[in-house]
Amino acid sequence: MADTVDHNEDHDRQHLGHDIAAGHETSDVSVRAILGFLTALVVSLILTVVFIAWLFGFYRERSNQQQPPAGPMAEQRKQLAPPNPRLQVSPALDMQEMRKQQDAALRETAWVDRETKHVRIPIDSAIEIVTRNGLPDWPATTEQKESTTKDTEDTKGERDAPDQ
Repeated sequence: MADTVDHNEDHDRQHLGHDIAAGHETSDVSVRAILGFLTALVVSLILTVVFIAWLFGFYRERSNQQQPPAGPMAEQRKQLAPPNPRLQVSPALDMQEMRKQQDAALRETAWVDRETKHVRIPIDSAIEIVTRNGLPDWPATTEQKESTTKDTEDTKGERDAPDQ
């Protein structure tokens, strides 16, 4: 039976045409063919990129040659500003500048109209005044009514008191 196993191994080696000691089956995969294919692929890709770059340059030059020269008024038009409304160059910086201006206006006292005696006051002062007195033409809250009544009584008492 041992002769049969040895005979089969010899038959397989002869039939397959290789030695088991090689470590892999050389008949199934050709490393040389794969490397050759990959090399050809890389070379063809490089040549394609070079050809397309040359083609773009060729057509760019051709279109520049076919364009008529600019007229004498073209230089004057380049110097004129475009009509309004213009696009913002840097919207983020414009927004920061606008917010700084608005914050400054909210924190300062200034005349809006001197004739009508319309004044702009800081926002903190306005909130305090509205909290204390309420909004004009709005019904006062019970707390505001009590504080107004108390203030009125205090001032009456001071007026009625005799001078010393």
